[in-house]
Amino acid sequence: MGSRNEGGAFCRRVASAVESVLNRMRTIECLLCAGVILLAGGHGPARKQPETQFDLDVEAGHSLESAEREMTRVLSQLRARASGKPEAIAVLDKAQSAWTAYRDAQLHAMWPSDDKQGQYGSVFPMCFANAKATLTNKRTVELKAMLSTVEGEVCGHEFPD
Repeated sequence: MGSRNEGGAFCRRVASAVESVLNRMRTIECLLCAGVILLAGGHGPARKQPETQFDLDVEAGHSLESAEREMTRVLSQLRARASGKPEAIAVLDKAQSAWTAYRDAQLHAMWPSDDKQGQYGSVFPMCFANAKATLTNKRTVELKAMLSTVEGEVCGHEFPD
């Protein structure tokens, strides 16, 4: 009688282990299916990976254009908020001009040679565009902070007042 109970317990353990393995296999199967769907374009068109330096340059250029568009959009929102307050718009424009001068000087400091292509090689356009996009994205974060004020924040900005 003891061995029959042990046999039943053994069968239950085996059945439980088999069920656990099957559940894991179903999970793996679902993950594989999801991967195939994604690779097949289930979430939009597949994006071609850049294959040449030119492709990388173009991709970096698109990233820079996107960053500049976003910064321009935020600047437009700030100017709209300051509508009717020409002094606030003038101060914003002056700050933006100073930032642009800083950005250009920073980029020149990063790559000081006048013969950039000869000195830094074929990757220079990509590196330059990526660095410029990074600086632009950081500036956009600063500008976006000016769009939101926190009531009770004693050190908060007062743009456009």
